[in-house]
Amino acid sequence: MRRIKIASLFSAFEGIWNLMRKIPGVGVVEGTATIKPTFKNGFNNKLYLYREVGNFKTDEGKQFEVSKEYLYEFDDNDINVFFNEDKKRFFHNLNFDETCTKATGSHLCGSDTYDATYTFVEPEHFTIEYVIKG
Repeated sequence: MRRIKIASLFSAFEGIWNLMRKIPGVGVVEGTATIKPTFKNGFNNKLYLYREVGNFKTDEGKQFEVSKEYLYEFDDNDINVFFNEDKKRFFHNLNFDETCTKATGSHLCGSDTYDATYTFVEPEHFTIEYVIKG
């Protein structure tokens, strides 16, 4: 049951979303995030592309376009997140709570640790918060 709930949860977020990323003391990114399947073959083999495109405005008033892509892959009861680069590179695994409304993941990059918290508020709203230490 948990496996089906996690798979259906993320597939419910397929579509185009408003994106707002606040980076305290640095600036704000506003744009869109698109989540779409790259192929489907049952619950064990789902791969979704997450692509965000936006305008980054620094606290000093400079602006430029930014973009980033990730792959979300279902693997049994888990969702693994990868950087979508020439070679698929592991970012983090989502560890869901019992209600499947919150998930956490962690990524070590050099001496920095990126701790992610995903909160699935409702079908029309979810958040991803990163805390960077290092």
